Amino acid sequence: MLPPDDLDRELAQLLAADGRASATSLARTLDIPASTLHRRLQKLLTNRKIQPRCDVSPELGGWNLECTWTATIPLNHKTRVLELLRQQPALRSCMWITGNNNLRVNFRVERQNGIGMIESAIAEAIPGLAPAETIVYMRSHKSMGWILGRTGRATGEFICPPLIGDHERGDH
Repeated sequence: MLPPDDLDRELAQLLAADGRASATSLARTLDIPASTLHRRLQKLLTNRKIQPRCDVSPELGGWNLECTWTATIPLNHKTRVLELLRQQPALRSCMWITGNNNLRVNFRVERQNGIGMIESAIAEAIPGLAPAETIVYMRSHKSMGWILGRTGRATGEFICPPLIGDHERGDH
């Protein structure tokens, strides 16, 4: 695969600013044929140079707290734990990691007691399972995208992430 070029970077910036933009409007903005746009977009997605995601303002979702916990999960419980976590509406991310605590989970909840309720529900379903570490964030900060003010509304400032891998070459 060829490294990303200026057109790839422009496309990534446009998508970062408005991930809902149509292929037609993107092709028009970039002044390229729609077939070229589709090919470039497919290349970036296939090679994981861009990854679609959406961050939501906690205030808009009614969340006041963000919580991350780590736990040690025996591999024979992995499937059941994933089933349980998928049922949690407050789940934001879940990942398997190396080390003693092999599970890291991130939740957003309305109140502090929401954290305990999630932990209790999971511990009830899988006896003996409890987080090894719980980290509670009072306010989370976005590292990219439309920056939010204290009220959860966009400030008008936008931080575009670099294409994945660009940092290795030094051009962001």
